[in-house]
Amino acid sequence: MAACARFYRNGNKYVIKRGLVRENPLSTMLIYSATDVAAVIIGSVISYYFRFNTIILKEQYLQATVLAVVFTVLIFFTSKIYRSWRTAPILKIIINSAVSLSKVFLMLILVAYVTKTSDSYSRQWLIVWFVVSLFLLSINRSLIYSLLRYLRRRGWNIRRIILIGDGEAIKKLVNRLREAPWLGIDIKYIIDIDGNKEEKYRVIDTNSEIDGLSKLIHENKIDELWLALAPDEKIKLRKLFYEIRHEIVALRWLPNLENFNQFSNSLPKLYGIPVIDLEVNRITGFNSFVKLVEDYILATIFLIVAAPCMVLIAAAIKAQGQGPVIFKQLRHGWNGEEIEVWKFRSMRHADGEKTEPYRQASKNDYRITKLGKIIRATSLDELPQLINVLQGKMSIVGPRPHPVELNKSYMEEIDKYMHRHKVKPGITGLAQVRGWRGETKKIEDMKKRIESDLEYIDTWSLWLDIKILARTIVAVITAKNAY
Repeated sequence: MAACARFYRNGNKYVIKRGLVRENPLSTMLIYSATDVAAVIIGSVISYYFRFNTIILKEQYLQATVLAVVFTVLIFFTSKIYRSWRTAPILKIIINSAVSLSKVFLMLILVAYVTKTSDSYSRQWLIVWFVVSLFLLSINRSLIYSLLRYLRRRGWNIRRIILIGDGEAIKKLVNRLREAPWLGIDIKYIIDIDGNKEEKYRVIDTNSEIDGLSKLIHENKIDELWLALAPDEKIKLRKLFYEIRHEIVALRWLPNLENFNQFSNSLPKLYGIPVIDLEVNRITGFNSFVKLVEDYILATIFLIVAAPCMVLIAAAIKAQGQGPVIFKQLRHGWNGEEIEVWKFRSMRHADGEKTEPYRQASKNDYRITKLGKIIRATSLDELPQLINVLQGKMSIVGPRPHPVELNKSYMEEIDKYMHRHKVKPGITGLAQVRGWRGETKKIEDMKKRIESDLEYIDTWSLWLDIKILARTIVAVITAKNAY
């Protein structure tokens, strides 16, 4: 679970409210992964003891165990074993784990066959190893599954839901979910949209009306909106999408609840009901783990390489006179949370941005120092953000973090503007390597930047990050819009 902040309008002011995001927490995934690896190792040792009456593995058996651990991590992650199984029966979870474990042992057999070392291993050891590991995995899954259900009954690991739509099928669904508290799905409201009244929503449970869905989302710390409206209800859909345009919540569509059994089994299910994800963060679960490892490894390497240059820049800034070496500015990060972003100071300290209305840096800006022009043109002023990455506030690659004032000025002008905060902000990003960086003189410039940011979030992959990093080198050399 991670704290977040979101905007909603209160009169003429934008207020930040704190909520919770629980999108298959990384900690749960890592616990599963660690216990799975432990099961494979323990299974190997127990099997070896049964076969050879000792727990000290010979070299070839130790090598096979290490290889099995590597295959377990790779296959289990890529098989999506660590996704959320909140609404799935335990038997299905165990079967999926058994299938993935079978792939691990088939890979071991294939490697032994290709390397012509199969005669070096006891077949009895291999068979017992598989059986014991599968038994331990099943026990592991059952215990964690039961523990999570126990915690959910007591209010932990809860997803707070607003269900939007009407009809008997929806009411039946809600009754089923409320009778199953171990699922950790808390239906806060069932709401129908009144297409004829601009800001009115009818609460079906109490047959009352509310003004504004956005405020309700924040007051109840809502995690997900489940949409059970037909595609032809255009007026209701248009009103809904406008109302939640700034909300960083998961949006799921439950199609045709009256006849959901007729849908293909290939669709993901929630408690047996088909669901289509409309607005769900892609960088979760295994992807978030990959992204985290990428950030820490690259930030550490880049920081070591850049350290001498950073020391020289810091000394040069200090030699210019009074003022801090590092400029710290409040910007919006993951889920709209305010974070402090670090840069080498490139403007005259006496100008004091804190005492003036915010405005973007522009070409030939009188506030920029001579040294500042150089480090801004080469993006060296951004190097302290490597520390922000190691602090967990930023990523190497992601949408650039905008100052709070800039967000306030554009969020009402550009559709889905705040959705760029579904991921951690980055030092470089897709928008920047496409040339949409620096001052945004026209709203069309910012729209192009936001389009690129949202495209990055929707299509993220490790390969995309690598391509952006490669293109960043070219972007820094050309220094387009860098001032």
